Amino acid sequence: MKVDIFDPWANAAEVNHEYGIEILKEYPEGNGYGAIILAVAHNEFQKINMQEHKEKGTIIYDVKGILPKEVVDARL
Repeated sequence: MKVDIFDPWANAAEVNHEYGIEILKEYPEGNGYGAIILAVAHNEFQKINMQEHKEKGTIIYDVKGILPKEVVDARL
């Protein structure tokens, strides 16, 4: 499994130093992910066309409940 992490507010160098992981610096448009997990409630994520991802079969899990219910497959 390949996992990409994107957080527009996180400092990439700090995340790498603290956790030893690389994060993407920009949102990866159109990568055809099998699943997207929204774990933070940044407004930037509300601007992403999640319906486009769903049409490609992507499962969307919204931990923070920031997206409309009809767009996500599950949420807390």
